Amino acid sequence: MLNAREGQPLHEAVREELQRRIEAKRYQAGDGLPSAVALASEFGVSLITVKRSLKDLRTLGLLRTVPGLGVFVRQNKRFIREIDVSMTSLEQAMDSKLPLSITLVSLSWEAIGDRSFDLFSPPRGPMSCVRRVISIDNEPIMFDTTYVPVPLDHEIMQEVSRKFVIDILKPTQTPVINKRLVIDAAPASTEAQSAFSIPVGYPTLRRLYHLTTRDPEFAVFGSVEAPFDKLACNIEIPIDDPTS
Repeated sequence: MLNAREGQPLHEAVREELQRRIEAKRYQAGDGLPSAVALASEFGVSLITVKRSLKDLRTLGLLRTVPGLGVFVRQNKRFIREIDVSMTSLEQAMDSKLPLSITLVSLSWEAIGDRSFDLFSPPRGPMSCVRRVISIDNEPIMFDTTYVPVPLDHEIMQEVSRKFVIDILKPTQTPVINKRLVIDAAPASTEAQSAFSIPVGYPTLRRLYHLTTRDPEFAVFGSVEAPFDKLACNIEIPIDDPTS
């Protein structure tokens, strides 16, 4: 049975007990929790009470739901990404000792609909849109959405399932010559919610990017989203003359 404090709502008592179990490693990272029905029976509360507690713990970033499989304890591993304008690819920005992989989610032909990109003045017509999950050490940490101004059947698009666009363009006639970044906090997109099994409104660290090439008509736009508890940025800015 559940030991609730006097006057404490039952869903809060259930949430606190589950959180204690997670912190005590009774339920470890990656473990599946007992079913909501089993927890309701163990604590002597209603199914609605348990579901509300599980929802609170998902919002706190402690649990994730995998459709058809159940509720699992989230990994708390956090990665530090070095942000440096001189870096040419994501692989250089991450610890090279950790295996990095790309999983292609979708390819589509669509216009940029997110108004956050307006500061880059992107074209309003449709472009090839690539959505991918970036994993490190087999753990998904970033969701990348990239818009490329070529048809879906272009040779560049044949490599997007295993390479980053900036690396694909490097040996071509249109290599990237400039990167513009905007880093902010934003609620996860619908696609990122699905990729990370996080609820609506879950905060992410988002990086909007605009890549320009030698061809003024060939520009790439995109965004990278990471749940706030998965990725942090480390930025070092040299100061040439501290007195100026």
